[in-house]
Amino acid sequence: MNITILLPTRKRLSLLKKSVQSLIDNAREPEKLQFLFGVDEDDVETFNYLKESKYPNQLALQFKPIGYENLHKYNNTLAGYASGKWIMFFNDDAIMQTKNWDQKIMDFEDEFCLLRFKEQTEHPYSIFPCFPQKWFYLLDHISLHGQNDAWLSEIAYMLNIMRDVDIEVIHDRADITGNNNDETFRARKYNEGNPDKKGDLHHIDMVKLRYKDALKINWLLGLMGQPNEFITKNLKDKSDPFILLKKKFDIYKKAGAVGAGKQNARVTDQREIKVIYSNLPKD
Repeated sequence: MNITILLPTRKRLSLLKKSVQSLIDNAREPEKLQFLFGVDEDDVETFNYLKESKYPNQLALQFKPIGYENLHKYNNTLAGYASGKWIMFFNDDAIMQTKNWDQKIMDFEDEFCLLRFKEQTEHPYSIFPCFPQKWFYLLDHISLHGQNDAWLSEIAYMLNIMRDVDIEVIHDRADITGNNNDETFRARKYNEGNPDKKGDLHHIDMVKLRYKDALKINWLLGLMGQPNEFITKNLKDKSDPFILLKKKFDIYKKAGAVGAGKQNARVTDQREIKVIYSNLPKD
């Protein structure tokens, strides 16, 4: 397999069909895609459909409903079944727009990096993250927090391995387009925006865990002949490891921060990063 797509979904069968078909129809080699679906056990309609569907190299797993705030647990579990050279997150409310998008990903086959697609909010994070399978094999997880895209993106910026790729995706989400304001959307919960609260994305414990992930990946980059001194230099100089991300957010805010909800909340959250990251305990 070239690319494994992780796609947790909940009670959005019509959207799911449209999303998956956009990936297949626009792929150069759809037979080399692997689809891994995560479905809640009370979403009988979706699971029954996936049992009969014929998507390329598909696997559907049933989960006890654990909510959007635990999205990382769905993705970490699904990734254990990945056989693609690259692993990619996708949403049931996302539509692939770019022809031969899979080939554009494979063009980065010789580089260890996080790919950032184009989407209409132009958010600095990789909203639909795509990364080498070795990332998961090394860490034995993708994210340890429900904000998977933020977790991966902050690590990538720490290491200066975020790469923009000419792939366009429409994120057809209620607070961006006004569409799909359904029960699934309204039930979302975010552990983000309150750094003093344990479990928040920017609580010191979570920050330290992302640092550990970044340092492990930095070690792997050295073994792979892709030495990276960006994070080690920042640590040595006690400088801000998020200088690249903050520059991106400055541009994002000046452009008007398209989208509502999570997108704008993240802009606000970035104000906390400098304080938190510059005061990490020495251990």
